Amino acid sequence: MSIKAQAADHQSAWRHVACVSCCWVLLVAGGARGDDALAAFDAAAKEVEQLENLLAEKLDAHQPTSNTVATIRSELGKAKLKRADAAVPACGVLIARFEARQAAYEKLAGERRPSTPQARAMRREISDLGYRIRMIDNVLAELLKFDPNHAEAQRLRDKIAADHGPLPFTNSIGMKLVYISPGEFLMGSPTSEKSRDRNETQHRVHLSKGFFVGVHEVTQAQWKAVMDNNPSKFRGDNLPVENVTWNLAVEFCKKLGQREDKTYRLPTEAQWEYVCRAGTTTPFNTGETISTDQANYKGSKVYGNSRKGVDRMQTTPVGSFRPNAWGLYDMHGNVQEWCNDRRSNYPPGEVTNPTGDRGTSRVLRGGSWNYHPEVCRSAHRLGYPPALQASFLGFRVAMD
Repeated sequence: MSIKAQAADHQSAWRHVACVSCCWVLLVAGGARGDDALAAFDAAAKEVEQLENLLAEKLDAHQPTSNTVATIRSELGKAKLKRADAAVPACGVLIARFEARQAAYEKLAGERRPSTPQARAMRREISDLGYRIRMIDNVLAELLKFDPNHAEAQRLRDKIAADHGPLPFTNSIGMKLVYISPGEFLMGSPTSEKSRDRNETQHRVHLSKGFFVGVHEVTQAQWKAVMDNNPSKFRGDNLPVENVTWNLAVEFCKKLGQREDKTYRLPTEAQWEYVCRAGTTTPFNTGETISTDQANYKGSKVYGNSRKGVDRMQTTPVGSFRPNAWGLYDMHGNVQEWCNDRRSNYPPGEVTNPTGDRGTSRVLRGGSWNYHPEVCRSAHRLGYPPALQASFLGFRVAMD
């Protein structure tokens, strides 16, 4: 059955969904009714996923006109109706909870307690809620295709767009990118931070434009899909590509952009530190110290009160450790990440959208598998010639 035919068949049912959803949205954000709304949506979404997978299996087996396929299509249509029925109240619950947790976190930050375990847990919860809100936006968009006059769905979509930015997406080579909203932060390190360098002068940075950034470092499989080679010393499709010069990283971004008609690039140094910190002000986004259970670095060395850990002596698969509060992996360790900027002294005072444009070396951030933990700090800066290749040099992409 064509999409147009399905739309015609289910038009009246979608109108029913509009009426039911407006009633459901009165559910409160907390308590059992809120949990019930989320559970109802999750169950409906799971049913849709299972039916879509089953339909794909049948179509792969070249059975597009069988009675079984027709039955699956019919059940899938009903499941999507059920999912849409649950989407509006669930989204209302998620937004209310997100705003409540955000307000609570801002209160902690105002009390100068943004690095406590409670605050870190709260940031992770806020990140998870934000991610779910952006994903449920897809279902609201689907509902509005069938019922353009659904006022509550449109209101929620407008609010999501204003407060949370565009949805995460996966590109043609399997690279997942998330949207980072504009904001401001303190870049660099305080004079009291252990092992800081003089070139880490703390200053306030304003980023006035949102951007997308890769959730993971670029993998060898992704590199091969674009460049048709693999320069890495440590081989594995899900390992980060390394032994990559700044020049080659820029070429990769250019070719990927041409392939997808998008503007891929390396992140600026300010963007890199902004997403690495993810709202934290401590030496690491994990807190005052870091362990080899949290990142891949030279585990025979310690920082602060940490203990010696595993010295892996090579890269690890991307995403092997917990992400930061904004859902980004391996911001500390694994491979040093090229940034777009030339390495130069920070400008004095507050700045907006800085781009280092002086000097000959290019900025590297994040530390790597063979570096001491202090080099993995959020504020630590290195600069290497753009033609340098080494088994600890990689990158992640940004996109405008």
